[in-house]
This record gives sequence, C-alpha cells and structure tokens, in this order.
Amino acid sequence: MLYPELSSDERSWIEIIGIALGGFDDKRILEIGTDFQARKLQCIASLFQPKELIGLNPAFPSRKLGSTVRVEQIYAEHSGLEDTSIDGVFSDCAFEHIKDLPAVLEEMHRVLVPGGLLFSHFGPIWSTSFGHHFWANDDNGNSYNYHNVLFPPWCHLLMSREEVENILKNHFPAPVASRWANNIYTSDEQNQLFFDDYERIIKASPFEIILFKGYDAPALKAKYPSAYSPKLLLELKEKYPGRSGFLYDGITLLLQKRND
Repeated sequence: MLYPELSSDERSWIEIIGIALGGFDDKRILEIGTDFQARKLQCIASLFQPKELIGLNPAFPSRKLGSTVRVEQIYAEHSGLEDTSIDGVFSDCAFEHIKDLPAVLEEMHRVLVPGGLLFSHFGPIWSTSFGHHFWANDDNGNSYNYHNVLFPPWCHLLMSREEVENILKNHFPAPVASRWANNIYTSDEQNQLFFDDYERIIKASPFEIILFKGYDAPALKAKYPSAYSPKLLLELKEKYPGRSGFLYDGITLLLQKRND
C-alpha cells in the first residue's frame, strides 16, 4: 500500500491514528492543527473511503483540497460544526499550542457522535527540559530550533529572560537574541501548561479517558543528557512544589465520548 509524499514516521502515524479511531471508511474525521498541505488528510483520502475530512488551523486559509478534504481557517474551540456530526478527531503536535484547552475539549465533545473518539499525540510540553520549544527563522531563511540550538535544560523554567538572551547572544546578533528571548517567554504559540496541568484538564473534561500517558523523545533526550542532573531536578522541585512529570517530553491521549 502506497502513502504518497509521506515519510516513514508519517506513515506510521496514519496507521496508529486509524487504529485509534477505529478506521476511516465512511466517517467524517476532523484534524485539529492540520499542516498547510493537509498531508495526513490527503493521504487518508487517497487510501480510504471517508465521507469527509476536515482540517482546522487558524494560521492557514480555508480551501478545498479534493472532493472529500477541506481546511477551515478557524480556532478549534469555535469549529462551527454541527452537534454530533463528527465520527473521530485526531491531532498531532498541536495541543501544546492551544491556549484554551478546556474549551477545545468541550467543543470536540459537542461535535463528536456518541462513542466518538479523540486521539492526540503532542509535545514538547512546557514542563520538559526543552519545553521552551524554541523555533525561529533569520532573515536569510535559516531555521533555528531546539534541535540545533541547545539551551541548558529547563532554562525557561529556571533562568530569567535576560539569562536566556545572553545565551542567544553567543550565537546571534544582539537585536535578534533579544527578540527571540522575548518570544520564548511571551509567544502565543506556547500554552505553557505543565504535565500535571494537562492531567487535571483532561480529568475535568466530559470525556472518558481511555489512554493518558507521558512519553519520552529518545533522540532529543540524547541531546539534553544533563536533564538527569539531580541538582536540576531538585531545583525544579523546590521552585515548583507539587508539580510533576518534568521528564515527560510529551503526551499521548485517547478519549471517548460516552454513549449515554
């Protein structure tokens, strides 16, 4: 079976999503935070027989991408979809960006059919060692991010903005370093939720929890080995008493709308 224009990782995720949602055929499926090309949705449309595939992303223009695929430029908490009109919802690397997650979960519960499923896999979350999610482009189109610019683990939680700016000045001009340091702490792109915040929000949602688990990203963990420093972990414990899950890089969850 062919998966057009998809990497091996994306192929794997299509299969996992399909299993989690109980298949795609003859269903209306919604994706939260679809990419510009709606790659996963277009792949699903080419391999299966869904009724309709809808992608939501406020950053991209609304458009049709085939007879069964459309993208809507809208926030997920205001989907505009009818009650009980969606069979399944999935999302990949988007929930860490959603500011009002409780509202999104309420909206997804509203639009799902009874028994409908919501599957999401996302990270890095704010409370992990590289949870600042640093990602920026310079004027020459070069991309810099937490994969290729390595900050001290939990710098965004244990260091000041000025300290982070000084780290950036070792790599970039001062005005750029200042702008990017501000972005780490104030960007609307990150919701700054800790692992236990997600746990609390999910438990308070109207969904039945089938799966909720933290996960590690081994390739990135290898770049941040000092995240296992007892000194850092004790600093986090002291500064954020009662918090947990600092060593989880992200979260995978599967929720179901009850039939009653």
